[in-house]
Amino acid sequence: MKTLICSSIFVFGLNLISTSSVALPSSLANCSANGWSLKRIGVKEALQFITTNGTCAAKFSIVPTHDQISDGWRAEIQDPLHFPHETLATYEFSTYLPAQLKGSDTPNLVLAQWHDNKVPGTPAQRPPFSLRLRSGHIVLPLFNQQVVDRHGLDGKGQILFSQSAQFEKWTRWRIRAFWSPTAKGSLEVWMNGKRIVRYRGPIGYAHDITAPYFKLGIYTTEPFNKPLWVYHTDYRRTFAIVNSYGKIQTRDR
Repeated sequence: MKTLICSSIFVFGLNLISTSSVALPSSLANCSANGWSLKRIGVKEALQFITTNGTCAAKFSIVPTHDQISDGWRAEIQDPLHFPHETLATYEFSTYLPAQLKGSDTPNLVLAQWHDNKVPGTPAQRPPFSLRLRSGHIVLPLFNQQVVDRHGLDGKGQILFSQSAQFEKWTRWRIRAFWSPTAKGSLEVWMNGKRIVRYRGPIGYAHDITAPYFKLGIYTTEPFNKPLWVYHTDYRRTFAIVNSYGKIQTRDR
């Protein structure tokens, strides 16, 4: 018989697990961002909802004349739940790249990222994992301390996957990660039902206070000269915390 342990875990004021059934942010498919952190949405035009063929999606937009947020142009929402290290988590969402992102003048864009979480006052490093559009290609870079030591914080990371991007089509993403900065870490990625990544090894940094937290939207640090946007919808997230005996302690649906 399996027992689900209902507990609260707090690290520097962050709510990691509050009950055995943690509220999931809106899927976005209901034309709502309820439950998401919106602190990286600078103006209301940066996040809008559109409905086509009966399906609602969030439109994330950045404009070169808008003020930067945290040293970049961004329109991102954040799943507010922070996991402890050695959490097994699965994320799913759908992304649509409009034709206007095809141009050679499109900067490198971050479309989704799992960000490192430091002690307050400590500078961030590179996101342990992210989904990017780079020179017309979908690129999935991974960072850990070994990668940073080899290539520096300005490096491109360990590229787990790169392929020409599909524009004007929906792409379904599924990411399954065992968040650990040790050799126990693992990461699998499916694109439209096909597994494209199977990685084993460290993800992130040992001195982070939690596992990476998730952000979705559009973001760049490079100058650009026209409005840019992307669509995301149908977000889902499940997780399981595994104790030192390999047993599931808490599960979210």
